[in-house]
Amino acid sequence: MKNNLLIALLVVSVFCLIGCGGGGGDGGGGGNTLEDQVFNIINQTRQANGLAPLARNATLDALAASFAQQIAAANQTNFDANHTGPDGKTAAQRMQGSGYNPVTWGENIAWSTGSNAQEIVNQWMNSPTHRANILKADFTETGIDIANNPGGGVFKYWWVQEFGDK
Repeated sequence: MKNNLLIALLVVSVFCLIGCGGGGGDGGGGGNTLEDQVFNIINQTRQANGLAPLARNATLDALAASFAQQIAAANQTNFDANHTGPDGKTAAQRMQGSGYNPVTWGENIAWSTGSNAQEIVNQWMNSPTHRANILKADFTETGIDIANNPGGGVFKYWWVQEFGDK
């Protein structure tokens, strides 16, 4: 792939019907971290498609961070439709366990050799299921994390984006 970027994508576009509850956004996106870059690009993409921007949510950020670190440490690149992690928990179980209780939610995952946020978002937008999460009008909040595992073999970065609707 372009710039020797190797990326594999998988998404679970599971829309759970569970009760609404806590969680508060922190605004996010003002810095220049990879997470902020992804956040800003995602919101530019949503706005270009006539959708409201997402807000960052600290609970979703923490959920994304925990899962990104877990899969990076395990060098996991093989996911089932439920995004089962190395600990055996599915995306639904992680979301419920986080204390964030949306009506609908989604999760995008990617892994790569490079750290180019625009290329990751481009790959997600070229995947129908990832694109559906990014452009789902019902989603109002997001959490993003990128974990690095420099000794992890071929892939060095694991990207996780969580979506919810508070």
